[in-house]
Amino acid sequence: MSRHHPQSSLGGIILSGFIDCMEIEAVATDTTGNSELARHRANLKKKIQAAFEVFDPDHKGRCLKEDIRTVIHSLDMNPRETQVSLFVASISEDEDKEVQFDRFEQAILPVMENNEWPRASEEILLEAFRMIDTEHKGYLEVKELEDFLKTNGEFFRASELEDMFKAAVDSKGTIDYVKYAHAATQ
Repeated sequence: MSRHHPQSSLGGIILSGFIDCMEIEAVATDTTGNSELARHRANLKKKIQAAFEVFDPDHKGRCLKEDIRTVIHSLDMNPRETQVSLFVASISEDEDKEVQFDRFEQAILPVMENNEWPRASEEILLEAFRMIDTEHKGYLEVKELEDFLKTNGEFFRASELEDMFKAAVDSKGTIDYVKYAHAATQ
């Protein structure tokens, strides 16, 4: 469902800025013999499970393929749409409409451990917003960003846009993207 536009990755960059999750860091084994790596891996597995369960409310161990992109973004990763499509294809059968948790976890864990799809930095997020803010106001109107996201870049569902705007809109009804980019990347 990806739309191909010159600014196709801007929507993904902006979406990743709206997702608040843990930052992946390198870890090592401590001197007491307890494995920091094992604890880190266990924490990642908990985060994976929690993100997946949002789309598996009946706890059946599966969610719709179409929700995997949002699950991945909620894990603070910013893959391109083609990467998500290839990832989903690698863990599911073509005729399946759902992805099994076990296969998802097994495949996403090394991606997270290796930080293969890092989130956007504050600088990159600001650059993306500034490209939309052609009048250099330092903020965006909700409609302005919504129109941009709907017509440029990756496909966003209405619920994803609503979640973004809940987190980003200030008391004036605008998005102060400088302030927001800083908060979103801390």
